[in-house]
Amino acid sequence: MKEKYNGDIFEYLNSNIPIVQETIISLLKTKINLAFPVGGQIVNEFLFELGNRIKQNRINDFVEELGHRTTQLEFKILNNDFISKDDFYDLTLKTFESAVKINSDEKRKALANIYISSIYGKNDLDTDLQLLFTDFIVTISPIQILILKFLNKNEEQMIEIASYENYYNKFILSHENNNLNKDLFKLYNTDLETKSLISMGAGLENFDSTQVLRALAPHKEPSVKLTTLGLEFLYYLNE
Repeated sequence: MKEKYNGDIFEYLNSNIPIVQETIISLLKTKINLAFPVGGQIVNEFLFELGNRIKQNRINDFVEELGHRTTQLEFKILNNDFISKDDFYDLTLKTFESAVKINSDEKRKALANIYISSIYGKNDLDTDLQLLFTDFIVTISPIQILILKFLNKNEEQMIEIASYENYYNKFILSHENNNLNKDLFKLYNTDLETKSLISMGAGLENFDSTQVLRALAPHKEPSVKLTTLGLEFLYYLNE
């Protein structure tokens, strides 16, 4: 049964770190010592002390960002209904686990925005969606963030774009310092579509396609656009 939160949030989190994490670390240290009989202890100290220092720095940076965001919202009312629920525990734990994995100011700000919007948000908050967005913040790449912002800014240009070649050329033209190759560009877009953040309609013509479209009736080419979910996710990145 979950313990109810009724005190300092960081003290609460520290007291609920899963014991399995300590077990995994212990096993890893043992395996390193077996693999490197002579220098295993040195490797252990380097890897785990460095890892702990990085984790602590990232948590500190995130807490600082949260503090900055809360000072901007001092006149807003806390969602006490949400804070008293287990959903708050789940989101808090997930948020701080995610903060440890983030090494980007942009992502850190977006993660803080998601978390703060939950605490100060409406009573009918969709916690599952907030948890999903928290996952997206960790897994999405900086290039994918650029793609989302590009689509939002160039919505009309993406109507009936037809092919990856056309789409890629327009994107690269807007990001001249980007050396992204075509295969990675397609991979990133496919992943965004899998996440339901963008839509490609019937699908764009591939880079190496030799297909010639012959339509007897008026034909509309595939377009690329942000989905409703994509627009909502982008809100946290832009705020």
